[in-house]
Amino acid sequence: MKKGFPFFIFFLSLISNDLFSQDKILLISGKIIEGKVINVGEDTIRFQFRNKEKTEEGFIESYRVFSIQYDHGNEKVIYKYDSTTVNDRTEDELRNFITGEQDALKGYKPAFAGVLSFLISGAITFLMNASFAVIVVPFVTYMAFVILYRAGIDNHTVRDPKLLSNPDYIEGYKRIAKSKKNKNALLGSIIGTGVGLGVFLLSQNENDF
Repeated sequence: MKKGFPFFIFFLSLISNDLFSQDKILLISGKIIEGKVINVGEDTIRFQFRNKEKTEEGFIESYRVFSIQYDHGNEKVIYKYDSTTVNDRTEDELRNFITGEQDALKGYKPAFAGVLSFLISGAITFLMNASFAVIVVPFVTYMAFVILYRAGIDNHTVRDPKLLSNPDYIEGYKRIAKSKKNKNALLGSIIGTGVGLGVFLLSQNENDF
């Protein structure tokens, strides 16, 4: 084996690690995209990411991005504060808002909304005796949850109790919590309606025997 071969392998590994190092693109929605940022333009940010064994290229609109956390530790803030536009939060205010979103994304679990909407939709559908009107049951149940059931904050999912006094954090948390609650309520309503109708039809078939 040639003496230079181990050094060549080491050199290739350095290039490979640099190429696929993971920068983190923090979106205003609280989500994070991991990949290698290759270009930061005025309108879009291009990056490379691994898809199984392949390296692919993607892009994200700059207006959706708060900052880029480079793998070497430096952060580049993309967001630009402008009180005359929708970007009316300062950098610190938006950072707290995003922190609230992230805590809700990670920890908030509105299972109760899904279970209760399932039970209500199922019971109503069963009692309606397979009437054609059952098609509106999931949407009525869903709207009732949207209006009446308010998403709160699960204190166990808050990374720092001091943030509970921060209005931007609270608003960000509740935005995600409300979205997750509504999705669970809609899914539970649809499934509950289907199950309620199925149970009613089965009960009618049993009565026929």
